[in-house]
Amino acid sequence: PQPKYPFHITVAVRRRNVLRINEVSKVSADESFTDKTMSDLERACAETDANPTPAQAEAGNYKKGKFSWNGLTIAVENPKGSTRSGVNKAGKSWSQKMQATYGYFSGTVDKGNDGDHVDVFVGEHPESELVFVINQNDPSTGKFDEVKVFLGALSEDEAKQSYLANYED
Repeated sequence: PQPKYPFHITVAVRRRNVLRINEVSKVSADESFTDKTMSDLERACAETDANPTPAQAEAGNYKKGKFSWNGLTIAVENPKGSTRSGVNKAGKSWSQKMQATYGYFSGTVDKGNDGDHVDVFVGEHPESELVFVINQNDPSTGKFDEVKVFLGALSEDEAKQSYLANYED
């Protein structure tokens, strides 16, 4: 049977004792962290070349803004509102307006299918300490494709809806 969604999502939390038993989400109360994270994210998005040529996008050699999230460096490939495009394995062109900021964790390697950096989406609440790890499946085969991480959501449902909004049906 084909799953309802082509992925599995796991919830992780950065620090111990952040969630109590049966508590779904928790957001840092440190407003200075929130303000700094938001301004760093906005700056990184503004520094990113949102319209690289197809060759630059394929090679990844275009200007990417970077910011720090809880000590991890994130390189922004596609700011929220930009258009991400490419060609799938079947040779069909695709294009998608990004509903969340998209990039990768610098200095990491996804040992899954593509061997690139670990991909990350950043939603509307980057101050949230919840981390959602998505095991994305290839829609044509239903088999594991690669890991995507979703930050900046206050709940699993919010992460799932925002993740799905960045892909065609």
